[in-house]
Amino acid sequence: MGHGGYREGSGRAKTGYYKGIYCGSTYELVWVIYQLDHKKEFCRFDGCVEDNGKRYFPDFLQNGKIIEIKGYETKESVDKKTAIANKNGYEVLVLRKDDLLKDIVTGK
Repeated sequence: MGHGGYREGSGRAKTGYYKGIYCGSTYELVWVIYQLDHKKEFCRFDGCVEDNGKRYFPDFLQNGKIIEIKGYETKESVDKKTAIANKNGYEVLVLRKDDLLKDIVTGK
C-alpha cells in the first residue's frame, strides 16, 4: 500500500464537520460556509485522482472543477498534485488565504 494521501484529522490544521461536511482546515471551513451561505452547490471530492502510481486527494468539486484550499503547502507540492488532476481531465482552482479574503470581501 502506498504512503500519503488524504486522512481525516491528519496534518496541523484544526479539522471537523460543519453541517455534515468535513473541513480539513479553517480555510476550508471559511470556503464551505461562504458556499452554503450563498447557496452555491459543491461536494467533497469523492476518492482520489491517480497518475503513474501517484495519488492526489482533492478537497472539493464544484461545477466539474476541483477546488483546492491551501494554507501552508508549498506551490511546488501543490503544482505536482494539480498536474495529476490536469492529466485526468480536471481543471483545478487553488485558493489560499488571500483568495478567500477577496471572495468574501468582493463576493466574487
